[in-house]
Amino acid sequence: MNLTRTCKAFFVVWTSLACVFLLAGTSAALDVYLAAKAFNKTIVLNGQGAAAVVPMWGFVQDADSDLSTDGGETPTAPGPMITVPASDPVLNIHLRNDLPEPISVVIPGQAASLAPTRLPDGRVRSFTYETAPGAVGTYTWNLRPGTYLYQSGTHPAVQVQMGLYGCVKKDFSAGQAYAGPSTAYDNEVVLLYSEIDPALHAAVANGTYGTQAYPSPIQYAPRYFLVNGDPYPAAEPIADHALTSGERVLLRFLNAGLESRVPTLQNLFVRVVAEDGHAYLYPKEQYSVLLAAGKTVDALLAAPASAGAVSYPIYDRRLGLTNGTTAPGGMLAFLEIGPGGPADTFGPVTSGVAAAPNPTNGAPTVTLSANADDSGTGGSHIAGAEWWTGPDPGEGAGAPMAAADGAFDEPAEALTAQIDVSLWPAGDVQLWARSRDTAGNWGSAGSTSLSVTTAPADTVAIVLVSYRSSDGRLRVRATSTASGGSVTLTAYAGYGANPPTLLGTLAWRPNSQDYRRDFNGVFPKPDFLTVTSTGGGSVTVPVP
Repeated sequence: MNLTRTCKAFFVVWTSLACVFLLAGTSAALDVYLAAKAFNKTIVLNGQGAAAVVPMWGFVQDADSDLSTDGGETPTAPGPMITVPASDPVLNIHLRNDLPEPISVVIPGQAASLAPTRLPDGRVRSFTYETAPGAVGTYTWNLRPGTYLYQSGTHPAVQVQMGLYGCVKKDFSAGQAYAGPSTAYDNEVVLLYSEIDPALHAAVANGTYGTQAYPSPIQYAPRYFLVNGDPYPAAEPIADHALTSGERVLLRFLNAGLESRVPTLQNLFVRVVAEDGHAYLYPKEQYSVLLAAGKTVDALLAAPASAGAVSYPIYDRRLGLTNGTTAPGGMLAFLEIGPGGPADTFGPVTSGVAAAPNPTNGAPTVTLSANADDSGTGGSHIAGAEWWTGPDPGEGAGAPMAAADGAFDEPAEALTAQIDVSLWPAGDVQLWARSRDTAGNWGSAGSTSLSVTTAPADTVAIVLVSYRSSDGRLRVRATSTASGGSVTLTAYAGYGANPPTLLGTLAWRPNSQDYRRDFNGVFPKPDFLTVTSTGGGSVTVPVP
């Protein structure tokens, strides 16, 4: 990945975004002027010059912002990125339709006044009112902070696939994505995923869509998989500026395709903070995100420290990684992170929290284990860790955990602690653990549920019972699953429905590993013999 080429791409994209900002002026609404047009897109298949040309539709920003004339602007798919200032509550998209069929614009997840258009049989053709070919329409939203797709709301299975989509975003305040201060960021990267089925595009272009040649999107079979409009090797993340280590980077993931995608970061973790413009109450630490069709996800990345520029791959775990029959390709891009930048301000990720034995089954001590990893959240070494139960005592106020290998000297460490539970009451207890790096940052906590239980009852078995009527001798031999001699076995004689009569305790015999005793003068002969254990076990058998 060429860093110079990447920076040029950043400049071109964000220069166009600056133009969108200028359209807002000082009003309380952002007005964006778009035209929808047809064009031919060249898909780069490999680094040796192979390419494919696909007919597409796309949006383009009108050069003179009045939509009265066609200035020859070239459309793109995705369309222009729209950034709504935090101070502007309203977004107006003015749309001129230069395509041969009606279209519209919707923003999934945003409240708007909709007027669905229906087919003669009652089925919905468009989610909102349409703009006819050659006409101009206006669509308005009170946009809340978040990351969203804007797209055609008319016959979306086809028109969105043809390229009528783009990214619209709005921050809560400058450098902060949502109301919570934990969503503040230094840099941002947009990753918009989409697909192309060239057969569908050809059918729409030549007028055979809806015929036997290509009757419906049920035949949908994408062959090209795009990131920001291009497949690898041309795929590029769109960043505000070149990434540097230590920055808090907001990753905006969007999926305009018809199939689910799973962007996966190699050797990095992110903190997922929102989806579909709704902030999480509790962010999630993970290295991949599930993007269903039409979904958006926002995640924060702590750019790791490095001595030089490092490229981190982001790829689709569902293997949209080909360009037709050419590989590698598709949804593969690289985040290039250079040295320098702000200091490490993110704490380590604490995961894999576990306790053993669980349930305790009477064990007096439990081993708590966990993993601490700062390699994806700043790259500092782990400096310590702690555990607690109940309310959070505050950072640094928990009970200490140790490095499993004896020393905290790496960015990733296995953690361990021995916990005395001998006096804990029976029940479920939540055990929490978190870790700290050498930069002094505590990370988010992980937890596990521990079930504190008493030792299970032992199993008692009577291996011999005999009765001699001449002298009333009752001979008893029994065993217990409890460790040898650790319990006391007691014998009782039973007569019909009467309460049992105590005979006495059995003696432990180490050599034979059982309990035995002869009881003399037992008259009359018992009907039953019961042996109980102080370990909780009990057994009753008839006396032969």
